[in-house]
Amino acid sequence: MPPEVAYKLIKDDLLMDGNPVLNLASFVTTFMEKEAEKLMRENLSKNFIDYEEYPASVDLQNRCVNIIARLFNAPMDQKDSEAMGVSTIGSSEAIILSVLAMKKLWQKRRIAEGKSIEHPNLVMSAS
Repeated sequence: MPPEVAYKLIKDDLLMDGNPVLNLASFVTTFMEKEAEKLMRENLSKNFIDYEEYPASVDLQNRCVNIIARLFNAPMDQKDSEAMGVSTIGSSEAIILSVLAMKKLWQKRRIAEGKSIEHPNLVMSAS
C-alpha cells in the first residue's frame, strides 16, 4: 500500500490510545521541550544497544547514570567513582530493574547476616 495510506491507518488506530497528558497513573513525562523532541527525532535510526557502533551514546548514558546516582547519594567507594547503571526505555522497565537490584542487595546483606533469603517481602504503596 502507499506509505501515506499506511500512515493514516496506523495513526487512526493509535488515536484510540489514551492521551498521555491525561494519564495520571503513569510515571512518564507528558511534556518535553522542542529541543528534546528534536534530538529524539534526529537519533531514531540509532541502535543504542550497539555500544561498539555508538560509543558517544554510551558515554552520554553513563554520564546520565552518574548524575542520577550522585543526585540520590548512591553509595560509591570513592568520590570520583563511577556508578553502575543502564538506561531504560520506559518507567515499567526501570522499576523492574531497580526492584531486581534491590532484591540482590537484600540477598547479599541477608547472607552476610546468616539469615534466610527464601521469602523476600516487598511492600509498596498503592500510589
